[in-house]
Amino acid sequence: MIDNLIGHLFQNDELTEHQFFGERGPGLMSAENKLQLAVLEDVVNVLTEHKTEPPWRVRQYYETVWWVNHRGTDWPFSLDYCCECLNLDSSLIRKGLIALILRDKAKVDIARKLAV
Repeated sequence: MIDNLIGHLFQNDELTEHQFFGERGPGLMSAENKLQLAVLEDVVNVLTEHKTEPPWRVRQYYETVWWVNHRGTDWPFSLDYCCECLNLDSSLIRKGLIALILRDKAKVDIARKLAV
């Protein structure tokens, strides 16, 4: 069920590059916007990679979970601020990221039950 929800939230919208970037194009994004986009991409990578080894990766995972759940635009690379600058719906992005987190939690819970 959770996988269906995640699949639904992250379905491709079939946008062309021109539709997404408009007249500005990807090459004309500001350096700040490029960095904010890279931050969002890194968050998805951290949440979808293995989180158990090595220890620094575990810490990175939990810091990312905290970042996803932190609300507000009080610092330049918060989720809300990045989304605001990139004209993205932060609540929709946050829902998708939380779905990734919960999917992993569900898998861990199932593995623990099977191990008992």
